[in-house]
Amino acid sequence: GVHFTRQALEGLCESYSSYEGWASWTVRAKRFCLSNLALHGPETFQSQDRSASTILAWASYNFDADLSRGRVNGFQQDRSERDQWLPPIQVEHERSGHAERQALLNLIQTDTLTSGASFPSMARGAVRLFVTHTLCISCLAACFQYKRLYPAVRFAVAFTVL
Repeated sequence: GVHFTRQALEGLCESYSSYEGWASWTVRAKRFCLSNLALHGPETFQSQDRSASTILAWASYNFDADLSRGRVNGFQQDRSERDQWLPPIQVEHERSGHAERQALLNLIQTDTLTSGASFPSMARGAVRLFVTHTLCISCLAACFQYKRLYPAVRFAVAFTVL
């Protein structure tokens, strides 16, 4: 639940939030998520589980000189070589396609393409992750795995239920 998610994020992030209006970036991220859902609808995200298909994750980064304005990610069944970066955790059902994990995998892929490395680089900077629901245990695990790969990156997470 929300209480345990907050506790986990306190140990992981430099900042986190479970309510709206916490920072200007969360307002922008929520707006991106809502417009994406309105434009494409939840069926776009190919999930057998309707609840997973309505959860979106917006992520942005600022690595060294490379900056993103943010990207909305939804559920995506993507079993590929990218799994090695953030091995999926299965709890009760398959969770590898969850939006939060996909957002973090996309950030890693962007870093490896930019740096030319086959493994995550020693990038410095900041990552912001906004999720339209409380993070599940497997998505929290993906956040911890990401932070282990990028110890020099400041990590901020916000979540709310739309």
